[in-house]
Amino acid sequence: MVKKPQGGPSEPNSGLEEVKEMIREGLRNLSAEIKSLEKTLENSLENLQSEAKVLKEKNERNAEEIKLLNARSKDIVLNPDINSFHLLPKKNDNSAVKITFTNMKFKGELLKQGRKLKETKVFINENLTKKNASIAWKARQIKKGGKILKTWTRNCRIYITPLGEENGKPILIKTMEDLGKYEGST
Repeated sequence: MVKKPQGGPSEPNSGLEEVKEMIREGLRNLSAEIKSLEKTLENSLENLQSEAKVLKEKNERNAEEIKLLNARSKDIVLNPDINSFHLLPKKNDNSAVKITFTNMKFKGELLKQGRKLKETKVFINENLTKKNASIAWKARQIKKGGKILKTWTRNCRIYITPLGEENGKPILIKTMEDLGKYEGST
């Protein structure tokens, strides 16, 4: 009897089995990677849907706020170049609306239409620095005291019209000292 040497004809089959096992292992790894990617994609989709829902709700709130502002105003034309628009927290029954424009030109256009709001409960205020806000407040106090005719702000600058100069050129007030000249006049 002749013994078959080891590694004879059975060896090629074992090599083939090893290759098959390697392929199976690779497929298992790919399958696990695909499942992981599917889960990541699913989570990303859920996040996008959630963000889309939040944006949709924000747009709906903004649309409601614009309707509210339009309902309160008289023939005011709002430009679509508004960067942000939202209601501020309520004080009493009045709602304040804060509008941020993408361009100063459009802010100026809205401010020019401010006269149409005289008989409504809509007021337009500029976002002044603390210094300019205190100067503007002081100018209003002097006006209430009857010592100047008019006071207003435009492009964050404070202007006054002194008594007796109704048709004169508006005076730009830059400091409290500029305003002090009119505080003592009668």
